[in-house]
Amino acid sequence: MAGTGRRISTLGDGITGFLGRIGEAVGKELTYEGIAPEVVRRILISHGFPEPIADSYLGYQTASVEQPGPLTETVKRILGRPALSFAEWASEYAAFRG
Repeated sequence: MAGTGRRISTLGDGITGFLGRIGEAVGKELTYEGIAPEVVRRILISHGFPEPIADSYLGYQTASVEQPGPLTETVKRILGRPALSFAEWASEYAAFRG
């Protein structure tokens, strides 16, 4: 998946870093509970995903733990300003939720 923020992050970064940043922004400690790939596969297929698509998705997610996707300029092109960092977005979202 292409990144649209200020820096590229791996899925692994998200598990360890993003939850902490969101937690700080909303004032709560958040935890992550992983789901075994075979359980995710079964769920995807039960919701109508063809087996090859489910397998491809899981393969991509597995690869994304260590290798990030490309960084794009999409946000800047559409909004006319640079993308927010994840921490900035989390803080703004927390303020919006009030």
